[in-house]
Amino acid sequence: FVGLVNQAMTCYLNSLIQTLYMTPEFRNAMYKWECHNQDDTTSSIPYQLQHLFLLLQTSNKESVETTGLTRSFGWDSSEAWQQHDIQELCRVMFDALENTFQGTDQADLIKRLYEGTMKDYVQCCECHHESARNDTFLDVPITIRPFGATTSYKSVIEGLNAFVEPETLDESNQYYCEKCDKKCDAKKGLKFTKFPYLLTLQLKRFDFDYSTMHRIKLNDCMQFPQILNLNSFTEDTSKDTTSSSTDDDPAGSNGVGMNEQSSEEEASSVDEGIDFESQLSHRKIKKDFIQEGPYVYELFSIMIHSGSAAGGHYYAYIKSFENNRWHSFNDQIVSSITNLDIEKTFGGVSYPRTSSSYYSTFSSNSSSTNAYMLMYRQINKQRNSMFMETTELPSHIQDLVHREEEEERLRIMKIEQERNMCSIRLFLRHPSLVGHLVQPILDKTFEFHKDTTLVDAVKQAHMLMRIKSEVVPVDRCRLVKYDHINDVLDRSYDIDSEDGEKTLSQLLGGPRNSYLFDLLLETRDEGEKFEKYECGGVTLKIFLADPEALNLHEQVTIRVTEQQTVLDMKTRIAEKLNLSLGSMLVVHERYRGECHILTKDSKTLKSEGFFRSAKLYVDLMTEEESSSDSLKLEDTRLWNILDKIANLLTINIVLPSVLSVESEGSSLSTSCSTLGSTDTICHPVEGPCHGPEMSPAEVVLTNEPVKSVMWNDNVSVAPDATREPCDSCHEKSTAPSSSNVNFCSPQISCGACGSSSSQYMKESTSQDLPNLSSTAGSSASAPKDIPESSEACEKINPLFSCSPYYKKSILSSSEGILDSVSRSRRERTISCSSAASDGWGVSSEIAQKQFYFRVLEVQQNENEENKPCKELHVEMDKRMPLLSLKRHLAHFVGTATRRFVIYRKYASGQENEMSQLTEDFRSIPNSTLFVVKLGRALRKDEYRCKLYQLKLYEEETAKPLMNWVIQRGLTVGDARNLLCEDISEQCDIHTQPERIRIRKKMWKTPSQVYLENDKFGTNISLYGTIEFFIEFLD
Repeated sequence: FVGLVNQAMTCYLNSLIQTLYMTPEFRNAMYKWECHNQDDTTSSIPYQLQHLFLLLQTSNKESVETTGLTRSFGWDSSEAWQQHDIQELCRVMFDALENTFQGTDQADLIKRLYEGTMKDYVQCCECHHESARNDTFLDVPITIRPFGATTSYKSVIEGLNAFVEPETLDESNQYYCEKCDKKCDAKKGLKFTKFPYLLTLQLKRFDFDYSTMHRIKLNDCMQFPQILNLNSFTEDTSKDTTSSSTDDDPAGSNGVGMNEQSSEEEASSVDEGIDFESQLSHRKIKKDFIQEGPYVYELFSIMIHSGSAAGGHYYAYIKSFENNRWHSFNDQIVSSITNLDIEKTFGGVSYPRTSSSYYSTFSSNSSSTNAYMLMYRQINKQRNSMFMETTELPSHIQDLVHREEEEERLRIMKIEQERNMCSIRLFLRHPSLVGHLVQPILDKTFEFHKDTTLVDAVKQAHMLMRIKSEVVPVDRCRLVKYDHINDVLDRSYDIDSEDGEKTLSQLLGGPRNSYLFDLLLETRDEGEKFEKYECGGVTLKIFLADPEALNLHEQVTIRVTEQQTVLDMKTRIAEKLNLSLGSMLVVHERYRGECHILTKDSKTLKSEGFFRSAKLYVDLMTEEESSSDSLKLEDTRLWNILDKIANLLTINIVLPSVLSVESEGSSLSTSCSTLGSTDTICHPVEGPCHGPEMSPAEVVLTNEPVKSVMWNDNVSVAPDATREPCDSCHEKSTAPSSSNVNFCSPQISCGACGSSSSQYMKESTSQDLPNLSSTAGSSASAPKDIPESSEACEKINPLFSCSPYYKKSILSSSEGILDSVSRSRRERTISCSSAASDGWGVSSEIAQKQFYFRVLEVQQNENEENKPCKELHVEMDKRMPLLSLKRHLAHFVGTATRRFVIYRKYASGQENEMSQLTEDFRSIPNSTLFVVKLGRALRKDEYRCKLYQLKLYEEETAKPLMNWVIQRGLTVGDARNLLCEDISEQCDIHTQPERIRIRKKMWKTPSQVYLENDKFGTNISLYGTIEFFIEFLD
């Protein structure tokens, strides 16, 4: 026999399906039904049940799935996790079958097999007049314990007697008899008029305990016979036995739970446990029962529940009519059982464990494992059927069998083919990928047959990676054993060697579905030859420096051996990169962040710590570096590139909306004169496109195409340098004169008005200009040496040069405006004394130190309030403190650094204020979002709070008023004086301090009133979310 797979909690379904399958009459009827709509088989319950029966009969598997049947129910995957009642499922399934079978030969199948009739009557005790109506039933419920009783019925016969026992209607509940024309005592009850061919008895083990108000399970003992005589329960107990079975009937010669054996075996066999009836008198008992009437039944299915009322497990004991043996159908497991196992299902008694089956016997030690539903079949020679053999099945079922066999054959072929297929990850690295595919390396899953030769494997890999033959032909490709995690080349598989005669699976160590290593499709240039890689070499990952872009070129891979010297390695690198060996600077990164210059050419790579793979950085030395006897890495141009890349951070910053800047412009501008010298004050920008007075923030807030802005943050600004005013402005202003200052434009702006002046450059001397270094290391000492184009400026000062991707944006129409933004920043003077005395608490060393900062892109966006705003895409040095970032952003916000706050926004939407000015961004991951909001930044011992206006006599008592900043130690009286001015300015509410009352806020309920001398932080708590009620007195 074949089991059924439990999808999750479908054990109740499996038990019912196995019972229906082991019923010959039901199974044969299902086979006779034919589905005429083959397009709707998925949702057809009879078709899926028919298909499942066929699998149970013909499959060679230990168990089959029931997903097709449950899908036809309309269930999804979650329904499999919900346990239902087996008796309820049986009724629902029978209803569905009856609806589908309408108009077919099987229209009366359920009625013919499972339906019985009974009479619901009321009989007068005086005249014996009877009033009745007929009902049908599919199952008979047997009460285990009557309501209010302390004892239960002992057997099914007692339960049936109780079911048909009439109830007396007397006293106030008398029945009105039409014949007597008065109310009389009467008897009300049920009488069976006809029992079905297949009788279903439901043992009502689930009840409700009114004392505990919980559902309970009744585990009391309820015995049931294997031969059941119901002739005494019908009104007409016909003695006609012409249609009944005789002793010669093999279907009716079943014993009471034992296999049919010879008389000698019956006489000698002794069952374990209690006998239902004597084995020797079994045939005589059946014959005696049949003489009483036709309703003699034999038990063939016991559906068992193990557990409590809250849940449990279902399985079934079913007798096969083919060999009269009992079997346990427990989901996937089908096993034989004995009479003792059947008797354990009576309930109420614990038996010793004699089997290893978990559900059938281990759970039987507790009384919670017992029979829940019984199936009997009528002993009737004319009606008792046997199962159809496979050869006897109808033609449409035979076609279904052939289709199943073909699907099974294809499934086996697919499995066999998958066994012969190998799968491995294939990588490709080629210079063309960077320009066309914008990624340095590709990877795909490479599947090939185990008999694929190396030559064919290279062709398949070439096609898989979609490499155009005119770019890289197949003959310029080969496969290399590769470790993508460590980026290490192990060995090469060369076609022109002995490897070309082998299959790829042989070279990889045998056919497998997955390997512990990968393959790299390596390519070569035309005219170049592949170098053979042996196991145990060293893979060099070389990065050539790009001083103009202040970056590194894409990786170049070279393979060497540990026995080669440093000089041999440098020679290979110079040939590969087409560089001069004498001017080449090679830096080895032994560990992450630990680099050193390779100077000892005679040492071997193994002695230098090279193993499997190594990362090298290469640059051409400047004249100053070449002439140095003891060159340190920190003094090289390459070090600046590595330092920048190692500490580079990319973030996004959302600026305040245009409306916010405009609405708060007046209040912010009035306070600029009172700011400390550490605050950034924006200078106006003059230009033909933007009017005479336009701040850098206003430039950003317009729709000008700004793509890239970059400042030199590796230099310091001299605090005492001065600049002469231009002709149009006679004001004196500060100007940088330090030789450390680099410029990205040859124009010099006026310190007062910000306008550019070429005349100023012509009149400047070499002492007034910065020292501009070219890539060759030469210096320019006269104004005529200064380039007049942006491209030439980038070559002279690589720190301000951009990659080709950004060059167009630097040369855009907004160049003069962005230069003015940069000039505005350089014109800032920093006073060490004022920085310490202005409440910032930042040392002069941190305040004056500069870091790399670059705006890559400015995008138009909308904030959470659907207001237009700008979002900056920024590259910066992660070591930059918050103070430096705020100074950079002051130009874009359009106000001083004290007048705005930066918040870090998390993916959950939570925002945390960044208030520590010395805090850097080392722990911040890339692509972090920051939000800039207008408002005064907090100083030491300051806290941000929310104020709500209290209106006691209105429906909405709490109305949001404003955000406010309070200081620890401030008294309530002083706070009211300050609050009076701020409320008048921000909320347009004019009142007197003595008419303001500050109250504690407890959720939405006002609490105590704070007194005049109460201090914040002492008498008033300043922890968590700080909120107060403000009440205005009349």
